[in-house]
Amino acid sequence: MKLFHLLTLFPILAISTPLTARAGTSTFRLSVSFPGIDYGKYLTGFVSYANGTAQVGRAKYNIYSEPLLLTGGNGGLSFLSFHQTPTGFVQLYIRPGQTAALGFGTPHGSVPQGVQTTGFKFNSAGNLTVDGKQDWLVCADQAQEENGSGVVYWKGGYGLPAGLTCHDGVTLTKAYGCKDVLY
Repeated sequence: MKLFHLLTLFPILAISTPLTARAGTSTFRLSVSFPGIDYGKYLTGFVSYANGTAQVGRAKYNIYSEPLLLTGGNGGLSFLSFHQTPTGFVQLYIRPGQTAALGFGTPHGSVPQGVQTTGFKFNSAGNLTVDGKQDWLVCADQAQEENGSGVVYWKGGYGLPAGLTCHDGVTLTKAYGCKDVLY
């Protein structure tokens, strides 16, 4: 059978081809845990993407939320929202020396000046580190806390964000494969 006929019969092959352009990378999720986490309240142990931030808990039920499916290599991580074109990847970043929400650049590459996009690696236990440190927080305002959701922060500076309840000792772990990626 000729290729033209195969593409006519199976058009999804033509559509999915650009999605495999990042050969050699794997896609994975991040699971989250912290001391005293109430899975009955948070309902999920996975990180989602919503409103330009990495969120945990019931935020996944918001219409604008989606699974945070990451790819990475060479010390950096990227994310492709299903609202973007197949090349609209964004880079994850932290703000060195500051306690701030885990950031996402704009599609096709730009990030704010002075942020760090490298040093993201997984240790031997599969936990996400930046330059070998696991300084993650989950912080929430009152409405998020009551709803059982929160935002992932990098604890790079002294003190905690004002007006937020923060959980320290957060571990973000690489999770992939069918049994681990359930949303």
